[in-house]
Amino acid sequence: MPRTSVALDPGTMPTADTAGPVLVADASTDTRNMYGLALEAAGVPVIFATDGRDALVQIHRLKPSAIVADLMLPFIDAVQLCALIRNDAATAPLRVVVIASDRTRAPGILAAGVDEVLIKPVPLDALTAAVHRERDGGAPRGDAPARDDERGRKRVAKVRAHQRYVTRQPPLLPPPLKCPLCDADLQYDRSHVGGVSERHPEQWDSFVCATHGVFQYRHRTRKLQHIP
Repeated sequence: MPRTSVALDPGTMPTADTAGPVLVADASTDTRNMYGLALEAAGVPVIFATDGRDALVQIHRLKPSAIVADLMLPFIDAVQLCALIRNDAATAPLRVVVIASDRTRAPGILAAGVDEVLIKPVPLDALTAAVHRERDGGAPRGDAPARDDERGRKRVAKVRAHQRYVTRQPPLLPPPLKCPLCDADLQYDRSHVGGVSERHPEQWDSFVCATHGVFQYRHRTRKLQHIP
């Protein structure tokens, strides 16, 4: 059954002592489901929005602690949504993670006030790490420091310094793989390289099957994952 917007019981609304849910905003039902399941498996409560207008309503109604939004949301895209969030004192501290298809757009997206940009296909553990970076540390939402606070600037700079980059000449050689669904040879496309810190480098290789679409191979775990 498709997952769309989920309403919380008033008794479960976030308080000053509890982190609110994470809002996943994406027009694709499959993508919402995939991101939602990954976050829920990591212990993060999730609510959903299908477009930018829906996301704005959910933000004011359910007070999430963070939003994960596809860049190309219908009606109000993620950059416009971020501007609306930052211009409202009640929502300005909200952490905004935007998912884009083109890495070259990342600098402009970050300049618009977005906290972090992830590039498709997004490794699911990278998505949960992007959310936990805010949920596991820093000041509570009700006492969030101003955006020009020195500590805040250092935290953002540190996160951005280790953002993943895309390359077709990765440090580790992509292995020859076959599609687990049809046994055809997978065609290497590109690699996502990086990690949450200099001590934890990661590499995910993206492959394509002409019949079954995109797969992602994670070198650290040696696991191949189908990306719907």
